[in-house]
Amino acid sequence: MFIMLVDIDSSLVDSSITYEIPAIINFGFDSTFAQRTLYITQEIEPDYFNLDFPDALFKTPCVNMSLGRTQPFMFFCKGQTTRFSQIFLNNHMLDDQLFGGFDLDKLTVQFAEQIISTNDQMHTRGLNIVSKVNRYDRPFSFVQYTTGSFGTNLYTADFSKPLTNDLGFYLCALHWNTAGHRPNTHHEINSFYVNFYWNRFMPTRFDIVYSSGTSGFPGTNQDTLSGTVTNEFVDVSFCTGNKNHKLAVYYNVNNEEYSDLSIALPFENKIRNYGIDFANYHTLLDFELEYRFAGTVSKIQSKPYGSHTPNSLNLWIRLSKVLNRFVFAGSYLFELSNTEDFFNMPKFTLGVDVFDSTFVCGSVSKHYRQPSIAETHTPDSIFAPYYTLRGNADLRTEYYWTQEISVKRRNSSITLYKYDYEDLITVYADNDSQYIPQNVGSWQTIGIETSLAQRIYLNQDLDKETATEITVGYWGNYIFQGDTLPLMPKRHSSIYAAFERRTHKFTFGLSLGEQFIGQRQDFFGNNIETSRVFSALGYVRVLDLHLAFGCNNILDEEYFFVPSYDMPPRNYNFSVKWHFWD
Repeated sequence: MFIMLVDIDSSLVDSSITYEIPAIINFGFDSTFAQRTLYITQEIEPDYFNLDFPDALFKTPCVNMSLGRTQPFMFFCKGQTTRFSQIFLNNHMLDDQLFGGFDLDKLTVQFAEQIISTNDQMHTRGLNIVSKVNRYDRPFSFVQYTTGSFGTNLYTADFSKPLTNDLGFYLCALHWNTAGHRPNTHHEINSFYVNFYWNRFMPTRFDIVYSSGTSGFPGTNQDTLSGTVTNEFVDVSFCTGNKNHKLAVYYNVNNEEYSDLSIALPFENKIRNYGIDFANYHTLLDFELEYRFAGTVSKIQSKPYGSHTPNSLNLWIRLSKVLNRFVFAGSYLFELSNTEDFFNMPKFTLGVDVFDSTFVCGSVSKHYRQPSIAETHTPDSIFAPYYTLRGNADLRTEYYWTQEISVKRRNSSITLYKYDYEDLITVYADNDSQYIPQNVGSWQTIGIETSLAQRIYLNQDLDKETATEITVGYWGNYIFQGDTLPLMPKRHSSIYAAFERRTHKFTFGLSLGEQFIGQRQDFFGNNIETSRVFSALGYVRVLDLHLAFGCNNILDEEYFFVPSYDMPPRNYNFSVKWHFWD
């Protein structure tokens, strides 16, 4: 990406100087056709009024469920839970082999420039969170204050600075506290993110993400306090490369401490992950070749679960060919887990451009999921009063075949999918209110996912930098078969509509959104009531001053993300933000 460099000593742009930001986080695909067909993505740019990831992910096919906004939450996508998806930070994988998957409560959305929903990231579906970098074509430096219901206060400051023509940095810090139960009782978080990059010989970037917080541990409902949980997360990564090659080395720490009035000593979990990711892209005789080596070593120290040192080594290869309006691709994932278990997973994709950029593509692939440590080991003491998981040492690895066919045209898509599981891992509740993971011999899920996002310009004048537009969007998922898994909604949807008028000096707009979660079952097989939550946001910009007022759950309806846990009533937030240039 080439942009104009701002002269440090003035606010004017020097048109004789250009600067290239290191494009080393995402790369590959010379063919736009192959990229749109094989690597269908949805990019979400978090707005300044988003308080957390559930807010930012509203405009996705995902449905978020949590025990309070800052207790661990999971997202359901295409009839699957988060444990079938992976979370990536700047393209390197975040993992938690103690509990399985990675929950987004450890990250703050204020550091994200883009959230990319992918369907083929290292052979798996997931979210890739791309952090902010220092850009000179738009002002990333700002201060912001947000307040709202439940005594919520959020202080955010961003600062970017070009040091030389080849070196720059970006810094973001925040403090967030609340006394109420939208995030949860007695919640406080301090976090910062810093990025340095250098572009002299080879594009290089260095990122540090740090987050430390304490939140109330809910008791029988969201208004009671059973204890506290303190979390500390650090991710340090070094990335270098060019258009065709990328090397990332990373290290992250996840420390958790649970305190309860009824126990003498807190329960601690300490997880260390060391990883390397080497990705490459080539064009060979009109074929596009992409391959990645990824290795991870973890060190886990847990008082309830003991010490463990899981590791994995991955090789992923994809070869694709564009022939007129067709694209063919085959990929393979090889993984050696804990130096003893070997997995190999194929994927085949065929796509065609039918007419006027209308794509039809289909894929068949095999996947697997190993049980986590918590699913196979029984803790020596009870430390989670609302979710006591009893391990099953006989739990087997889960396998499943995925078959999908999609039609995509510009900003709309429809996908029909089918999953055929072998040894599906699910959770049952016994009479002692403990949850036991078990294998189901075979299971089939069939569903359909639809999405639509359309921007309509009522008028637009590029010379005067003015525009009036209406944006509408819809995302929905419906499961025809296999919808009785715990907490899996048979159908869910999100709808939003927005109006915006902007000029060079001012902008104002209004956005309305609705999220519907259909019938589900809890761990005991009981039905959970459906819910429909409405939200609204109004915002105004005058020069560099931004004001926003949002209201969630406008109709003040009762609803449940998790059985028996009342979620927040009608609540609001108000934000003041000031943008400034260097």
